[in-house]
Amino acid sequence: MEAIDIPYIAPERNLTPFPHQPIAPPTPPRAKPAIVNTILPVFFPFPNLSPTFSDLGVDFMFKFCIFCSFILINNIANAEILHSYNEFANVKLIYSYFEKGTNENSPKEIVFKKQISSTPIYTLFISKRYAPARRYIALEDVKLKLNNDINKVYSINSRISETAVGSTYSLDLTPLIKHLSIADSIVFQIPSYTKEKEQIRYTYYELDKTILDEWKQVITME
Repeated sequence: MEAIDIPYIAPERNLTPFPHQPIAPPTPPRAKPAIVNTILPVFFPFPNLSPTFSDLGVDFMFKFCIFCSFILINNIANAEILHSYNEFANVKLIYSYFEKGTNENSPKEIVFKKQISSTPIYTLFISKRYAPARRYIALEDVKLKLNNDINKVYSINSRISETAVGSTYSLDLTPLIKHLSIADSIVFQIPSYTKEKEQIRYTYYELDKTILDEWKQVITME
């Protein structure tokens, strides 16, 4: 049988050109909300590297708001005025109770107490949670400075009580009450433990203005 050559026939190609596809204009960048324009430069000070709101995403902004709320709450003084009556001594007691923060260098609780009697007695309690390297000690009295005036530094008769959770200073403020009632600021110098040769380190704490104003209310109460 003879071989038959069959010619190769290429398939037809559709040479119809594709219709022209218009190029869409570039999408303009989304504008950052006003609050983002205000906040972002603080964390991203370089304009060319600063991310957009869409880059950050909702998750970032949610976490950022939670963080800001935590900082705000942690720095707001939680204070209140309490009233009680001591039947044994037949006296009224008024307290300004203040709790703030978890910084181990700062007091955890400050209680300003007024005992109403023929001669009112004013006592201040400063409490701090136990921290081995930063506990309060009774080697010196607590001192306070009024109005940031070096000529108004006073040493306060101090007692200290150790508990399972920390230590508390008891300070007699009665002799200074007239000065406190007109003071604009109070800074405490509190003796604390140290391993250094000096034996004492000092913790400085400035009382919040709102708490000082509350003390003044307690002083005037009957």
